[in-house]
Amino acid sequence: MNGSESTEFEAANALAQAEVAAECMARRSEMPNWFMALAVIFMAALLATAKVVPLGITFALFAPLLLLAVFYFSLRRKRPKARTQLKHSGRYIGWMLLFMLIGQTATWWPLYEWWQIGLKWLGLCVVLGVVLTGMRRAEVAGRIEDAHEQAF
Repeated sequence: MNGSESTEFEAANALAQAEVAAECMARRSEMPNWFMALAVIFMAALLATAKVVPLGITFALFAPLLLLAVFYFSLRRKRPKARTQLKHSGRYIGWMLLFMLIGQTATWWPLYEWWQIGLKWLGLCVVLGVVLTGMRRAEVAGRIEDAHEQAF
């Protein structure tokens, strides 16, 4: 290898390392996987039991979610601050609209047997998990793209 090929290789290697570091930093500023899983479980429980159980029990299901949110925000203070984006990507908006559509259609599907409610909860856990993971990936990718645009 001559000198110019060596410097090109070093530059490409440094650029790849910077890309990996930027992606790691963006992922660390997002919510932890365990928090997202618990949030999905609670949201699926709320949507699965809507119009089936009394309203007081539904509101009682909000209490652990609120405690989880308080715990998350106290934990978030110690994490790196997320880079604010000037605008969200179209993929993120699409995932968000899909999340809202699933939430609305889940309340249109009233069930009265406990095994049906359990299946609805399980299905909502899977679908909401996929949608929130897609939102999270789009947010990280959008944050990295926005950082690259602001760097140049």
